[in-house]
Amino acid sequence: MKNRVKGSTTIEMAIIAPMILLVFMMIIYCIFYFHDKNILLGVANEVASVGSMKMRTEGEEVLSELDAFLSERIQKKCILLQVTDYKIKVLENEVYVSIYAKKKQLKVRVERRMEVARVEKEIRRRTNWKELLQ
Repeated sequence: MKNRVKGSTTIEMAIIAPMILLVFMMIIYCIFYFHDKNILLGVANEVASVGSMKMRTEGEEVLSELDAFLSERIQKKCILLQVTDYKIKVLENEVYVSIYAKKKQLKVRVERRMEVARVEKEIRRRTNWKELLQ
């Protein structure tokens, strides 16, 4: 009878141990996934912000600079996912950044838009109206 009790503990651990290990590995996998997603969100936001600022001062010739900046920022930072595609569109009043990364069935698409603030024009316009009214 005593041998049965000892053997049943071994059998129970043989069933439970892989389940515990599987849950632990799933938690690690999810942590890596959300880490990479946050890295991509941060990079997209930073590129859109820098693009918006450069558009305000330099004009339309910023696309190649933003492309190099995004490549530099994203290089060797993702643990799980691999970046397969990214697009940067510089429109008249907006900078649009889209990053796509995947690994097997896991896919992440991050999109950020940032409006180009033309503060100087608005200040000049208001100043001109004030001068005209005086």
